[in-house]
Amino acid sequence: MYQKILVPVDTSRASMAALKEACELCQRLNSNLHILHVSNMIAHPLDKENHEQDSPLSIAKNTVESYGIPYTTEIQQNTGEKVANIILRSVKENQADLVIMGTHGFSGMMHLLMGSIAEGVLRQAEVPVMLLRRGRPQES
Repeated sequence: MYQKILVPVDTSRASMAALKEACELCQRLNSNLHILHVSNMIAHPLDKENHEQDSPLSIAKNTVESYGIPYTTEIQQNTGEKVANIILRSVKENQADLVIMGTHGFSGMMHLLMGSIAEGVLRQAEVPVMLLRRGRPQES
């Protein structure tokens, strides 16, 4: 069904939940996983040695290795392009046939201010996209 699943990662709970879902699906379908991290070069210049130790990618690798599935990793450095476009380009270049990603579930003003990477990918992707909503903790 799906032979290569792409999951973009950052340090958010939503991203890590999507990674775990992708790992479980890869196990069931005997699929390969491609993990993508988009590094913001303007806000966080890449210090290779420190970046590799505490990056979302190294955290993701630890998670994926516990599932014993085949995977590849990729870091794309963003210097101002829309992150959704970077993800979509990686989907094509890596011939992924499914994208699984977390979304924070912002609405209203936060959505207008933050934009939505997930929405951009969902609207433009030529492959199926699974969004997992992991928003802020419920307020009482």
